[in-house]
Amino acid sequence: MCIYCYASCMARFSNRQEKWGSFVQVKTNFTAVLASQLRRPKKGRVMLASVTDAYQAIEKKYSLTQSCLKLLTKNGLKVSILTKSDLVLRDTELLKSMPAAEVSFTITTLDEKLARMLEPGASSPSRRLAALESLAGAGIKTWVQLKPT
Repeated sequence: MCIYCYASCMARFSNRQEKWGSFVQVKTNFTAVLASQLRRPKKGRVMLASVTDAYQAIEKKYSLTQSCLKLLTKNGLKVSILTKSDLVLRDTELLKSMPAAEVSFTITTLDEKLARMLEPGASSPSRRLAALESLAGAGIKTWVQLKPT
């Protein structure tokens, strides 16, 4: 959760009483739904994590993003990932196998202490930059978003 998150208004649609950022609603059927939708031919781009990060810490347990990437490697769709997590490195080989994958890292500040306050739970800026360098070195298109705007 980031203290500047514009998605906090989504809590009212979740039927949850907890404070926004203190819970994650895991869509455990996400891979099955995507597989069903991919049965019909598609063209275009798939954006992962335009509202919330596809590589939150809970992704280590559920691997939903990884499962979806495995499906997406089979159909040739372009894939864009927006993240603040170096966990994306786990999927480097999958991303390399895609014809048009790109990964964007949000950088709010290079000050590690300030980043921990603004973005608790996110990878540190130095880890994000190292991941960016690693992915770019692997031939994956990368870019940086300077946020918040």
